[in-house]
Amino acid sequence: MKFRTEIEKQDFPWEIGHGDHVLSLGSCFAERMGARLAGAKIPTTINPLGIAYQPMAISRQLALALSDSAPEARELNGLWHAFELHSSFNHPDEAVFTHEVKKALNSLKTAWHQANVVMLTFGTAWVYRRKDNDEWVCNCHKYPAAFFEKELLSVDGIVEEWKKLFEAFPSKNFLLTVSPVRHTKDSLRLNSLSKSCLRLAAHQLSAALPNVAYFPSYEIMMDDLRDYRFYESDLIHPNEMAEQYIWDFFSKSFFSTKTQQLIHSWGKVQQSLQHRPFQQESDAYQHFLQKLEQQLRDLSTELDVKKELAEVLLKIKK
Repeated sequence: MKFRTEIEKQDFPWEIGHGDHVLSLGSCFAERMGARLAGAKIPTTINPLGIAYQPMAISRQLALALSDSAPEARELNGLWHAFELHSSFNHPDEAVFTHEVKKALNSLKTAWHQANVVMLTFGTAWVYRRKDNDEWVCNCHKYPAAFFEKELLSVDGIVEEWKKLFEAFPSKNFLLTVSPVRHTKDSLRLNSLSKSCLRLAAHQLSAALPNVAYFPSYEIMMDDLRDYRFYESDLIHPNEMAEQYIWDFFSKSFFSTKTQQLIHSWGKVQQSLQHRPFQQESDAYQHFLQKLEQQLRDLSTELDVKKELAEVLLKIKK
């Protein structure tokens, strides 16, 4: 007897391994999954221009980076900002703001050209359009509500925008997912409407193009883990247990047996690296470090562990 409706496993047309470069863009869920990829030693760049929840904002950020353009800098309440960027870039000094934005744009452009896997997490189809120039924004930066028009992106609009980009880069693999985080400020009713638009767009794109796949993180939370014990106290964000479950599903979907074994070995070494002895000069700890050094050297043929190896060598008595 089963007490859960498990998401069925599916075959994906390609794998992700330690020889790949991943670019993870989109909502806060993109950051969480990107961090897990990076923690597994898979080269990963995460949201260089900050979190972006709606598909057109992500597209706009990419367009700026790839065309070597800069967003319009504006000042409000003593802070310089840009509607295309996350508020983490806001700064009281215009020169500092401009420098950090340029550095982030260069980082995104470099990561885009390096990446052979691009993971896109769409969070909402609700967008805000500036009334003064009719452009969608990534962040409202606490401007008065009267400055914007709120509207719902169409499925056709999302598909048209992204299909052009996907077709322009056939050598890249694109992984689409819909964030399982509910946008309750739009109301649960309108959140469901928003997610349905994103899901339809993701389906049409993955069905039409061989280099686009859809990963069901949204369905895993909504159907498989449909219990509030899998949520944070805000009852909106997946908790650590849910994230781990989704990560395990992701691993089995995209990682080869060899990659999974390598990640497992690296995880055991990570635990050893976090060990803090009572007596650093003891023979037992020195023996532990020497064993750890060898484990890192064994992994160095497959993973970039130069930093960790250097730290261990510094602790070993000569």
